[in-house]
Amino acid sequence: MISEKEYDKELLGELNVYDEICKQPNRKNCALIPYKAMMSILEELNNE
Repeated sequence: MISEKEYDKELLGELNVYDEICKQPNRKNCALIPYKAMMSILEELNNE
């Protein structure tokens, strides 16, 4: 979605609010901040 790849709109439900992000490149980083934070937390927990 953000990287303009195919995705299942029904599977994502409310996350479809981000389907226009690809049209606003300056907002991609902002949209990915929560994802990057969650991945960082999961990596830290995995390394403990």
